[in-house]
Amino acid sequence: MQTDNMNTNNKIHTFGDNNIQLQNITARDINIITGQETNTEIKNEKTEIANQLADLLKSLDTINKEENLQSENLSEDDFDDVAWDDLIEAIEIGKCILFVGQDISVDEEGNSLHEKFFKSISRRKIEYNNNDGFFMPGSDRQIETKALSYYAKKFQKENTLANKLLPKLAQIPFSLIVSVSPDDTMHRIFEKYNKKHEFVFYEPDNKQETAEPTIENPIIFNLLGNAAADGKYIYTHEQFYKYVNENQEVKIPIEIESKITDVSNYIFIGIDFNRWYNRLLLFTLNLYEDSEAYSFTAKQIEDFTQNFINKQFNILNIENNYTDFVNLLGHKCKEANVYQPLVDTFIDNTIKEITAIKDKARKSDSLVELSEIKNQISNIYQKTNKLQ
Repeated sequence: MQTDNMNTNNKIHTFGDNNIQLQNITARDINIITGQETNTEIKNEKTEIANQLADLLKSLDTINKEENLQSENLSEDDFDDVAWDDLIEAIEIGKCILFVGQDISVDEEGNSLHEKFFKSISRRKIEYNNNDGFFMPGSDRQIETKALSYYAKKFQKENTLANKLLPKLAQIPFSLIVSVSPDDTMHRIFEKYNKKHEFVFYEPDNKQETAEPTIENPIIFNLLGNAAADGKYIYTHEQFYKYVNENQEVKIPIEIESKITDVSNYIFIGIDFNRWYNRLLLFTLNLYEDSEAYSFTAKQIEDFTQNFINKQFNILNIENNYTDFVNLLGHKCKEANVYQPLVDTFIDNTIKEITAIKDKARKSDSLVELSEIKNQISNIYQKTNKLQ
């Protein structure tokens, strides 16, 4: 990072996962006063901003950089059927898509948090059919209200296992992550670590446009909606019927569908293909028929279902702990330098933001604009404090 009059002795480059450390930074190193300020109030505001930026840079160096990739007791023998070289190569060139399902969010006993929530609100007017995984007709609005309340707040506190597992997947550079869940956990992780991405979710009758998913500009796509945003999701048979018959470009933005049909590898984690609707969903995705695809779930998949998804979609279900797979995949990617530690991503992107803020403050002669800049700094402070 270059700042005006910065003493380069205060900037230390290191090697390894953490590529930069900042020490002994002061406001003098971040000089945003040009000498042309005639308004004392503006000059004082700039001085305060310089002090805040210097303090913010110091705080970046106190962030916990410890990674949590568990390597003990991991055996490749448990995943003999995975073509690791092909899979890592596909990830490296942006040709692998990650699908994340509801069963990755479980309680300590392995029960799906989503299923527990649906059952907890099931009553005479909001009846949940556990066999089919849908609610009975006529309860859409009531479900949406309860779902918005749950997924916007309470779910994030209960989602402890996924909150440990999904950050590991977020460090692997997938160009496209497709969530088949009502929550927005992966998006929140990217936001927390200031990782550049676009978040898109299905909205009935709303055709959306996005950029092309790339490693540099990844997209997180909620296939069936985002209950954390508006409470809406596919809850009933009727909603699912309308979804299946929805215009394809409304179900899936063209840019995302093009990416799905173009890649060579897919990973499915926590998707219960015993559920008939999950198998039907696969037809809407237009998967590349000659791809290599792997499915991992904590539930045992019926033999008939395993044969079906393998013959119809070339998906190989591997009956092993998906937590072990995620850890092993992380190590494989790290060995191949196909890995982006979230803390490093946060530090690098935050330094870029600080540089942009410094330049903007230096050019500004508006108290209103300087006040907005201080609000931006405050937001960065809050994000940084959460990682310390």
